[in-house]
Amino acid sequence: PSHDIKKEKELNLRQIKQSLGKLLEDERYDVFFWYDTKAEFRREYEKLNLENLIKYELNNNEFNLRYEIHAARQEKTEAKFLIYSNSARLADEDNCLLDLLLSNLEFIADKVSMYLTELDLEQRHRALIAEHINFFDSSDNRKQIKAFIKKFRETHSYIDEAAFRLKILNISLGSEGKDLETALEKLLRDYWEAEDSSPLENLKEYNLLDYLIEKLKWFDYEAHPEADLLHHFTVKLFDTVFQKALG
Repeated sequence: PSHDIKKEKELNLRQIKQSLGKLLEDERYDVFFWYDTKAEFRREYEKLNLENLIKYELNNNEFNLRYEIHAARQEKTEAKFLIYSNSARLADEDNCLLDLLLSNLEFIADKVSMYLTELDLEQRHRALIAEHINFFDSSDNRKQIKAFIKKFRETHSYIDEAAFRLKILNISLGSEGKDLETALEKLLRDYWEAEDSSPLENLKEYNLLDYLIEKLKWFDYEAHPEADLLHHFTVKLFDTVFQKALG
């Protein structure tokens, strides 16, 4: 367990460096506020070391920080400043550094933010990442999604959320496809050939089961809570095909 915790901390630090490094590239801002209210990333903050980044810890020392940042700006024009606090952000009327905060950026080191940065996704995908956070906790899943995003961008100007979620569904089922039909084919084959219903467990874990059930409505199928989903759907599917064949 201690080895796993160490690996997680190392991963967190790499992701924080990547996320913060991306923000530092923006020449419009030079001060970044980090409110780590639960001190979850305290150790990562202490180990954080980026070129031209000067770190300060907020601790009832707002006026001193303002003076030090002003002096550092004069001395080192390439400098960027990270102000870390393990307390919640103060109300605007009580915040002596409000002008700096409003004219610069707040750095948020949560899983969703780090995954967005790692996958080079826009903020509009935040809700989707949060909804399926267990899926994105897997480095292998993220690797596959990253490859999908790269290829998708070769022919599209933005990442379509419907296509994105369908790819997540396919990866969760162990399919290399990207559409609903391919996902269902893999799911049903695993179920009937190997009597393996574990893919449904993956969908539950990744918060995708309701999404799948909603998609099954495309086949005029309404899920029955008391029924074996895959068995019941297959019977309905064959019945539909048979009825169409009869005319």
